Amino acid sequence: MNNNTTNALSEALSTKTKQVIIAKKGEVQHIKVGLYPNYLYEINLKEGEVLTSEVNLIAKKVGHDLEVLLENNATVIFDNYFKACADLSCLVSLPSE
Repeated sequence: MNNNTTNALSEALSTKTKQVIIAKKGEVQHIKVGLYPNYLYEINLKEGEVLTSEVNLIAKKVGHDLEVLLENNATVIFDNYFKACADLSCLVSLPSE
């Protein structure tokens, strides 16, 4: 990443409210991102367990939604993500160690 991109990302992250999403085995969750602007959504497999780079997941765009399929057969769908968050008003991440 260049410095402009890094600075923009750092600034975007500093103004966000963190919302932890617990992805439960076999469940599908819908997150309505348009209702909660300025959020950083952090996906965890289960409370207290940290995801690492070794976790298998698939993230895909389906219409205007962001679907995240996790290795425990959980699915988190961020409804209307690509419209509501196009300006980096909300972000999705995995926990850092």
